[in-house]
Amino acid sequence: MKSMVFTHAQQLLPPDDPFNPADGATFATSNSSAAKGGQIIMQNSLSLAGRFYLVVEDEYLAASSMMTALEDEGAEVAGPVSNVAGALELVRKRAYDLDGAILDINLRGVMAYPVAEKLAEYGIPFVFVTGYECGSMPEPFKAMPCLNKPYNEKELLVVLAGLPARQKRPGVHPLT
Repeated sequence: MKSMVFTHAQQLLPPDDPFNPADGATFATSNSSAAKGGQIIMQNSLSLAGRFYLVVEDEYLAASSMMTALEDEGAEVAGPVSNVAGALELVRKRAYDLDGAILDINLRGVMAYPVAEKLAEYGIPFVFVTGYECGSMPEPFKAMPCLNKPYNEKELLVVLAGLPARQKRPGVHPLT
């Protein structure tokens, strides 16, 4: 397994947006995991406790597995949502609360890119999970974290722990 270092998809956010790192900053997994010799090494907890994640997945067993893994690490879960319309509605309603999201790219034949665009608009980090080849994603999503199915749940948790912390602006609600 390759070590995972992700760059923020700056093309999704205006250059002056406070959620867009101007220097093209990269980030790796949190200090609860380390990349060594091209492998991800798990260490103790992944520090997901208190985080709130949206799960957008149309396969029941995959969604259930994600939710269990997240909850076992102390995270709270919104969803699962199995369609784009439902995901967009939940993002609009809970945008201020979300720390991140997991998006299956293909939801019963409908691509989830509108959800990814809305998450990026609100500065909510996310990871794609897909049965497609991650390298075949269209711009501007090529720079986003992506896992190919089937993936190891621990691998997903490491990626989530490595997402940048959401920058919440006090007193500013994304829906206002």
